[in-house]
Amino acid sequence: MRKILKFAIIPVLSLLIFSCGEFVGLADNDDPDVGSVSKVKIHLTDRETETLYGSVSTDDYARCRIEKGSWTGEGKIKVRGYTSRMHSKKSFMLKIDGKKYVLERGQSGGGVDNRIAMRAYQLAGLPACDTETIALFLNDEYIGCYNFITY
Repeated sequence: MRKILKFAIIPVLSLLIFSCGEFVGLADNDDPDVGSVSKVKIHLTDRETETLYGSVSTDDYARCRIEKGSWTGEGKIKVRGYTSRMHSKKSFMLKIDGKKYVLERGQSGGGVDNRIAMRAYQLAGLPACDTETIALFLNDEYIGCYNFITY
């Protein structure tokens, strides 16, 4: 009985660890409880929303307003990647004051692995991107857990 219980706990813990926070909050809730994860809210006009989702094939940036913590500013966003553009959960490239940021979709632990690797590089004194797990909202709709990476 103990062996069965032990083997049942491992997959459940793995699922929670590798889900990149997808079980935090509910996707159909306008403002889900995301715990201690930072919120990034991106606001687009209807026209800019069309530009963003049209960028899957055109690679155009859409103008947007961004809120991250107490900071609010203007920027540009586009769908990122080539083959990954066909996934239902998109990755995005964000430009703020000429600086690029990647909003990487969380997937089966990749974000956790990336953060650990980047932190290891930093501790070793090697150049590495800063990463942070965030809850992403587009036009007040919760999109999911993403990795916010300084490019």
